[in-house]
Amino acid sequence: MKLKHLLSALAIGAISMPTLLLFGCTEPEAGHEYSLKFSERGISLVAEEAAYAERPFTVTAYCDGEAVENAEIAFSVADPALAEVKEGKLSARAAGQTELIATYKTARATLPVSVYQTATREEILSFDEKYINIYGRTYIKNDALNFDNVASGFEVAFLGDSLTMTATTEQDVFVHIYLDGDATGEFLRLNAGEFTVAEGLGEGIHVAKIMKGSEVDRGKFAVTSLSAETFLAAQEKSDFKMEFIGDSITAGYGTLQQGGNWSVENSDGCTTYAYLTAQNFNADFSVVALSGICLNTNMYDILTMKQMHTLTSNRTGELWEYDAETDVVVLALGTNDASYITSKDPSYRSQFPKDYTEFLTHLREIYPHAYVVCIYGMMGANGDIVSGIQKALAAVNDDKMSYLEFRKNDAGAGGHPIASAHKSYAKTLTQYIEKLLQT
Repeated sequence: MKLKHLLSALAIGAISMPTLLLFGCTEPEAGHEYSLKFSERGISLVAEEAAYAERPFTVTAYCDGEAVENAEIAFSVADPALAEVKEGKLSARAAGQTELIATYKTARATLPVSVYQTATREEILSFDEKYINIYGRTYIKNDALNFDNVASGFEVAFLGDSLTMTATTEQDVFVHIYLDGDATGEFLRLNAGEFTVAEGLGEGIHVAKIMKGSEVDRGKFAVTSLSAETFLAAQEKSDFKMEFIGDSITAGYGTLQQGGNWSVENSDGCTTYAYLTAQNFNADFSVVALSGICLNTNMYDILTMKQMHTLTSNRTGELWEYDAETDVVVLALGTNDASYITSKDPSYRSQFPKDYTEFLTHLREIYPHAYVVCIYGMMGANGDIVSGIQKALAAVNDDKMSYLEFRKNDAGAGGHPIASAHKSYAKTLTQYIEKLLQT
């Protein structure tokens, strides 16, 4: 399993530092506690652009909590092929991601470093992942990048202070826009035609992430064009891959409003446990979710998850190509199956474990190495569903498949979990998966 985002596996190259640091004392004095702190959260450079090819940085050394003046701090770069320290500045060599490392006596601190290379507008609009990062099940049609599924989207890097996008839309569709690593972002309605993604950012290196908040049958959008002063090829995504399979809870139904009725304005798939957990792992992820969906029966006259999971999008009917390297799958179904048993066909309680077993077998066939976490209970736990999931897990007898039950929360619109509850769910799920990955 590839876990670059979880493990620090970078080989440290030869120390590169200003000459004045070569003669610093590196032996600690007994009885003192030393620490280091960078002023920056990270450094971004552009290899081919002189104005952005190097950047100064500031790091402070502390002894017993007090700043040390003229501290002799040594610096190195984890991958010296990408950047080097020269005359107190970090200088770009080649595109990629690495770390700036500072050491002072017993203290050590690291700073993320991203080195970009320029990209042409034509390269960006090829929607090739050499130049633009894409999340979720998407497809290209008529030279446009299409986003149907909830929490699908893309990430683009650029120079300048603004970014515009030209898009087509169907129905009312809302997107979540994140700029320069901001985890909160802005949730807004996407208008067709030319749309300002960002403006007034100030000259510099910027990254915009545009994610679809509305679920698959509540609207879609397709990107036909992007414009910025200068584009940069996006940094390579994490190779840790996750998939989330669920119903309205996973799709973000009613997360943004306390009580009341559902609306497209108060539902955001980027505030769910699924999206937040994926961010916690810095994962390359996808979400397959639809309100009202059952595993293999029909409560609300829509397709089943057994059918939907095979598709790129409900709107196209094209088959999806599964990624066998997926590391973690979270399966969050059962709420609508419980309603089906209660209100339509009580006899289905005996069939549900068999259908769940069949779907788990399907997941193992397409994702041979993945951990599969079956979760349930966010809108209340039905005994037939809990028992059915447990029977299915016993039937497949797979030590990488497990069950995690959550407490009910119905504080959001339409009796669904509210955003704050999703944050709690994400924390619990993240900790649970972290423990699995350590085994």
